[in-house]
Order: sequence, then C-alpha cells, then structure tokens
Amino acid sequence: MILRLLVSAIHALFAPPPPKRTDAEIDAKLLERSKTANYQGLDPINSIVDLMKLFDLDSSIEARRELWMQMHLDGDFTGTAEQNQLLIVEFRKQLAQGDFGF
Repeated sequence: MILRLLVSAIHALFAPPPPKRTDAEIDAKLLERSKTANYQGLDPINSIVDLMKLFDLDSSIEARRELWMQMHLDGDFTGTAEQNQLLIVEFRKQLAQGDFGF
C-alpha cells in the first residue's frame, strides 16, 4: 500500500503539466461564467475590473495596484487604460495555466 502511494506521488511529481487553454477557450469560459445571475452585465474580456469581479476579487485601484506588484510589472500602477489592459493580459496568462481554479 505504501509503495503504491509512493509510486503515485512520484508519477504526480513528474507528470507533464496540463495543456494551457487557448484564448478562445478562455473567452468562452469567461463569457459563460458572466452570464450567470451574479455576474450579468460584466465585460470580463475588455475590463480588468469586471474580470476581477467575475472571480469575486476586490477590483479597487488599491487591489489592482497590489495585483500589479504581485505580477512584477514595471513602474508604479496609476490605473491608466494601458496598465489595466496589461493586467488583463497577465491575468489571462494565469487563467491559461489553470490559476484561480479556472
């Protein structure tokens, strides 16, 4: 029994990572999720605020500033449209890897 658990653990450690999701798959899943009652009217494809709300995350400028720092993005976050777009790109990269339980 212990040997079986050990072998299983070793296989899990060396298993290839799950395939990344494509942009189309991410879009479809985000739009599907945004159609549920709690999230109607959100635009998670084009708005970092709506994308964060879709995952029940604080979307305030302070929270986005913290996310900016956690993602190790350059410069100070001031909330410009360009910075918000970059946050969307980086957030989607994490979604493609399966982060946020997505």
